[in-house]
Amino acid sequence: MKRLSTLAWLACSSALVGCSTPGSIRAAPADAGRTFHLAQRCEEVQPLIEDALLELGFVIRSVARREACGVELIAARPLSAFSWGELVRVDVEPSNDEATLLRVVTRRVLHTNVAATGDWSRQIYLTVVRKLGKPPR
Repeated sequence: MKRLSTLAWLACSSALVGCSTPGSIRAAPADAGRTFHLAQRCEEVQPLIEDALLELGFVIRSVARREACGVELIAARPLSAFSWGELVRVDVEPSNDEATLLRVVTRRVLHTNVAATGDWSRQIYLTVVRKLGKPPR
């Protein structure tokens, strides 16, 4: 019986070690995710990011405004019947006067959660493009 409880404890603790938090996703390097180039000015793209995340079912956890139109958003998809939740960091920054970089880092809250979507970057990008009403270049 003691051996069974030890094995159960090891299984549970190893599953919890691989957890993502808002702090860990904030600390992830920008190249940890995917980068998209938009041919629209940052001032057009930046206000649409929060709406796009909300439309996809995310809850905004933090918004950090940066100089020159840049913004960093941390958002989470809540716990559901099939997922322990997911985290996303979206960075928006001007690439030049007429273009914008959209960087998206996504993580499962529990790394062993195979039922979670895992990578939301393309859905976020496509939602922003749809909201812009212009085809991506």
